[in-house]
Order: sequence, then structure tokens, then C-alpha cells
Amino acid sequence: MYVGTGSSLASLKSKQGAFLLDAVLPTAIFAGPITDPGGALDLGFQMPTLPPGTDGMLLFLQAAMTVAGGGLVTGSGSALVWVDDTF
Repeated sequence: MYVGTGSSLASLKSKQGAFLLDAVLPTAIFAGPITDPGGALDLGFQMPTLPPGTDGMLLFLQAAMTVAGGGLVTGSGSALVWVDDTF
């Protein structure tokens, strides 16, 4: 999974999709194998505390999967509102 603080659109024809993120973190987050026959991956995690003086952030996420036959497929993008724990 890729995480970015901005969004954009770049066509990746060789990757069977489009890359939707801008200002991407330097490394991808490995979320694990998808074993559900429907292709769903459900992960629980706790966000770290935001820096002092930051009430919230908007993060953009996009999955990229390697498929059994080889190659890479990009998923649809998603947005995550990260709110400080004082709210």
C-alpha cells in the first residue's frame, strides 16, 4: 500500500491502472497476502499520535498488488482523515 499527502493522476498502462498519489512516502507499506477469495483485505491498526499543534491530516492511500500470473495491478484510491486523539 502506498501513502501520500496529496493526490494526482498518472496513467500506468503497464501496471493495469493509474497511480493516484502525490507526495508519496518513500517506502510502500506491506499489508500481507490477500487470501480472501473475494479479494478483500481487512487490517486493524492504530495511528500514531499527531505532532503537537496538528489537529488532523488528510492522507491518500492506494494499494498495488502482485497477481499470481505475474505483473502488478493498482487498486482504486482512498482517503483517510486522521484526527487528533483530543477530539
